[in-house]
Amino acid sequence: AREPRCLGVPWREDLWNRMLKVCTETWQCLTLVSTTLNPTTDQEKSLRASVEVLFRSPTFKQEMRHMRHRQAKTFQLAMHFMKQNYYDERSVEMMELQEALVSSKPLLAEASVPQIMKELQAGLNIEEKA
Repeated sequence: AREPRCLGVPWREDLWNRMLKVCTETWQCLTLVSTTLNPTTDQEKSLRASVEVLFRSPTFKQEMRHMRHRQAKTFQLAMHFMKQNYYDERSVEMMELQEALVSSKPLLAEASVPQIMKELQAGLNIEEKA
């Protein structure tokens, strides 16, 4: 007989922790953007200017698109796992999501951050001259 999920499938703590990390980082980014939406202090105005320059960085935009795509796929897959009733239950969609995530390039912030910083610095220099 098939064993129900609550008995046969262990809690996926690592998956849950990864999801929480992504949620926390997303929340931090949104907080930064919302804080700089209506700047009042000089520090907030400076931060807002930096954020606007950052949003014009092609490398940053590319990494954000890639992160959103992987994040959406990861959440879809996690929801499938969490709704799974039996240990051996697999859907075609789950398998496709797993394969897409495994085969896609993971975020390599270490590789793109130097380029993003160059673009940010160049943009800030242009802003200062204007």
